[in-house]
Amino acid sequence: ISFGVGEPDFNTPQPIIEAAKAALDAGCTKYTPSSGLLPLRKAICKKLKKDNGLSYEPSQIIVSNGAKHSIFNVCYALLDEGDEVIIPAPYWLTYPEVVKVCGGIPKYLYCKKENKFKFTAEELKAVITPKTKMLIFNSPSNPTGAVYTEEEVRAIAAVCEEAGIFVLSDEIYEKLCYNGVKPFSIAAVSERMKDLDGDTLLLRNEIKANIEEQARLAQTVSDCDAEKIRIAKESEDLLQDLQAVVGGKDRFTEERATINAKQQIAEQQISEAKKVVNASESKLRQIELDMTKHNSDYEHALEQLGSEYNLDVAAARNEELLEMDTKILQRLESKLTVKIGDLGPINPAAIEEYQAVKERSEFLTKQYNDLCEAKDNLEAVISEINSGMTRKFKEAFNQINVYFADCYVKLFGGGTALLKLSNPDDILNSGIDIEVQPPGKRLQSLYLMSGGERALTVIALLFALLSFQPSPFCILDEIDAALDDANIMRFSNFLREYATNTQFIIITHRKGTMECADIMYGVTMEESGVSKLLSVKISEKE
Repeated sequence: ISFGVGEPDFNTPQPIIEAAKAALDAGCTKYTPSSGLLPLRKAICKKLKKDNGLSYEPSQIIVSNGAKHSIFNVCYALLDEGDEVIIPAPYWLTYPEVVKVCGGIPKYLYCKKENKFKFTAEELKAVITPKTKMLIFNSPSNPTGAVYTEEEVRAIAAVCEEAGIFVLSDEIYEKLCYNGVKPFSIAAVSERMKDLDGDTLLLRNEIKANIEEQARLAQTVSDCDAEKIRIAKESEDLLQDLQAVVGGKDRFTEERATINAKQQIAEQQISEAKKVVNASESKLRQIELDMTKHNSDYEHALEQLGSEYNLDVAAARNEELLEMDTKILQRLESKLTVKIGDLGPINPAAIEEYQAVKERSEFLTKQYNDLCEAKDNLEAVISEINSGMTRKFKEAFNQINVYFADCYVKLFGGGTALLKLSNPDDILNSGIDIEVQPPGKRLQSLYLMSGGERALTVIALLFALLSFQPSPFCILDEIDAALDDANIMRFSNFLREYATNTQFIIITHRKGTMECADIMYGVTMEESGVSKLLSVKISEKE
């Protein structure tokens, strides 16, 4: 199915092409009235009366170049700036663009799939506002193909009439309807003519009776022809007899009178036979006309049987429907109609939708299986990575623990320090506890120590990490702020010893830390508002 340009997939019918050529040859190449040629407008009035039951005068008809032209003319004539136009969605893309060009504001009324993409009178009434000027109504609909029933159209027309809004009815697809569906023009809103309600069984009996009558009349005609031949032969024999007896005048006169009498009788019989033949032929023609009509009605009944009841003649005969009385069939039809109504709306596209959902399900199942396989692969990789990380973490943790104990002893002048995992069974998600015992004190938690002791412990842990993963360059910002003078000296001596492998930049205000530096930088302000950077190489001064 193509979703491209909406045009027929066949060439223009030949009669139309020939009519166009004939019009050109006749000189129909001049400007026409803006409302269209009068014969064309009369033909349109005739079409509207015949197909839609609408009575219009040619003066009420305007011919345009196409749907877009007509829609633009209507919107341009009726819409003012800011007027709202209700457009049921899905919709033909031209509608909102034409409304915008004419200064209107499109307001979309979204049709639900469960209602076969049709809106109801209640839904229309809910979106009408004081600014609503027009409803664009498209039945049969482009692109959904939805066709509104007469009851639905009447309900929508009543809402529009109550609200006092215009209705632009786009009925361009009224001839593209199938399976017995017939659109109802919103301009009609009147009782439609009832279709012929034929009875299939009665029709078959009438056809059979007409066929038998036709055969009887044909036999009558044949008998009349045979009688005509017989009388002609008898006349010929009488003439021969007349010639044989021409020798005797009296006998001839007598026989002549007899022959004339017989001839008159024969002529009378022939005349009566001709009357019978003419009457038979006239009755035969009438029977043929009746046969044609009954055949047409029969074909219509078969189509109705197939479209409305989904049966053929053989199926109806198997169901013994042809032998049933008309009233019984009508009651059976009423019961079946109620049962069908109880079933609710039928989705004719259910099989196609099921196939689409099935394909989508198979595609998603395949994607799900691929994702499960990828998940298993990722979990295997993660497990392998976690195993390697656990092993490396254990090695690093044990080594850092050794360096931490050594740095702690150097900074405190004794004591013990230990790093412990809070959850050894889950190393990668475990926390780390610090247990320290300063010289001359019992083992205690880090939270029970003084600020200086805690700071010195953290410094020991920092240098333990640097011992495990040395760095050529390190910046320390106010790391000694919490240390007292005694601990400052320990820190300075430890820092000087550690500086043989790593360069340190220390930001500090403690004199003891400054004394261990090789180069010192400072900022002074000799004049108000003017800062000056000074540097001193302490090793040269010494």
